Amino acid sequence: MAELPSPRKATTVKTPDGDKRKEHAEELCSRIEEVVNEYDIGGSDTALPKVMGLLLANQKLISKLLPKINKSHITQRLVNELFLGSMEIENAAKYMLQKYLLEKCSYTSDERKKLLVECRKSYRMLPLAANVNQLNGNQLKADGSVDLRLVEKKTSLKRLETKLRKLGDEIGYPLDSVAHDYSLIDTKYEVQDVENTKATNLIEKLNHQRHLTGQAHGELADARRLYKEKTDTFKKNYLENNSLDVLPDEEDDCYEAYRAQLKEDCKSEHDKMQEWKNQEAATVSVFEIKKDALIENVRTFRKLVLEWKEAKSAKNHKKRKSTDSKKKSPKGKKVKPPPTPPPTQSSSSDDDDGSRAPSSCDSGDESDQELLRKAKKTFPARLVSR
Repeated sequence: MAELPSPRKATTVKTPDGDKRKEHAEELCSRIEEVVNEYDIGGSDTALPKVMGLLLANQKLISKLLPKINKSHITQRLVNELFLGSMEIENAAKYMLQKYLLEKCSYTSDERKKLLVECRKSYRMLPLAANVNQLNGNQLKADGSVDLRLVEKKTSLKRLETKLRKLGDEIGYPLDSVAHDYSLIDTKYEVQDVENTKATNLIEKLNHQRHLTGQAHGELADARRLYKEKTDTFKKNYLENNSLDVLPDEEDDCYEAYRAQLKEDCKSEHDKMQEWKNQEAATVSVFEIKKDALIENVRTFRKLVLEWKEAKSAKNHKKRKSTDSKKKSPKGKKVKPPPTPPPTQSSSSDDDDGSRAPSSCDSGDESDQELLRKAKKTFPARLVSR
């Protein structure tokens, strides 16, 4: 009987599961690419339906397939692939949004750039993908993932003050009058009709545009009045010259000749009226654009003021806490303890052993004192006293 192979030999012949998964994934990817590329769409717009179809398929299929994955198969590689795919899609979305703004926006170049920056700040989906263009080697971990603590940094108080100062000057707020205390700025404004050809900030420009709009409106009213006076004069003369009681209407044979003569006689007034009508529409459109820009900047300024208040309050709290800790544990020179006073000399009796040090009031030489002490020890006290 033939000998059966051992389990160890059988496993070495099989292909590892990781290679099989990779082969299946590559084959599935190639089939999807083939289906999308070969899908025939009539007309000139052939790319947009394919992109929308792929996005819909991602939303439907991935949300259904992810819960079916075994927990033991969820690895760092799978998470990296999911994040990489979402980052690529978001990058494409930001690119299309940027392209749309640059092509469709009718602002000046500086306003376009500013609007684009604001849109980049506000348009975020994932905190990881939002900073994908700013990643560098220092923000990556050892496994290749992104360290969000290094990517997302809080705005400092100094940086907020710089932004507020620039934005306040651009809007036209009197920052010097409040000593750059941004919380005292009254962000409310009233649009006024003020002519200022040398306007520098947004409020002055909006007021000047309001003046231009009012001027165009007045010129249009005058042009309409002159056109009406001209047509009334023509109609009156037409009735007198042709001996008519009423003007011809559309049913009369002479109506076309009457309209042509009216148009020719009042052509200059009509053209001037139409010119001012277009001019008024243009000034109103520019006024609305500048008004929207000012509203957006004021909204951003108010938001930055709130952030500035929070940052300043946190800084003051930290400073106050540090001051309190210094008061509790002051750092100074150590005080030396006072010197210990010398022991007081007690009055010795006649039986003293003679260990007392001689004082300044003792008389006699040092040799006499020594002899006296020896005598006290050797002889009786009464003999020494004599």
